[in-house]
Amino acid sequence: MSAELPNSFGRNEPLPNGERRRQRPARTPATTPGQHRTCAELLSLARQTQQLRTLMKKILPSDLFVDPAWDMMVELMVAEGTDSPLYVKDLMLLTGESAASTCRRISRLQEEELLDRHPDPQDHRRVRVTLTDQGHAAMAMMLRRLFNGSEPDSDAPVTPISFRPGRPKI
Repeated sequence: MSAELPNSFGRNEPLPNGERRRQRPARTPATTPGQHRTCAELLSLARQTQQLRTLMKKILPSDLFVDPAWDMMVELMVAEGTDSPLYVKDLMLLTGESAASTCRRISRLQEEELLDRHPDPQDHRRVRVTLTDQGHAAMAMMLRRLFNGSEPDSDAPVTPISFRPGRPKI
């Protein structure tokens, strides 16, 4: 009988060879009044970021403005918010990188403890990729700063900050 490990979405998945790995408690959404953003709001910010990247690719030379690691992290944030699994191949197709480059980038993000890899229990040829708690917290902070300019102290509506040369930042 194989051991079970809760994944980042809170469901248990059997491990293929019964080995034990450290179990991480499922992350609970930030829904208390004192916390900054709910999961739905973070999902909305991540989707807005995806839309901005799509617009950038249409307007600017796509080979000059690439950041595969950022694209992976944003996509993982959306996948977590929608309870959709993402696999290494999905990230490879998303970034347009080779399999070797994608795996090196994923390894580097994993070394920084921003994401984890888990074998797919239904198909052992596939490897599922998820954000760690640290990766989720980093993305939440980056998305808030991207759209708010700093850590918000209130539940004010999210408004992107515009840059205008010669004008002080608000």
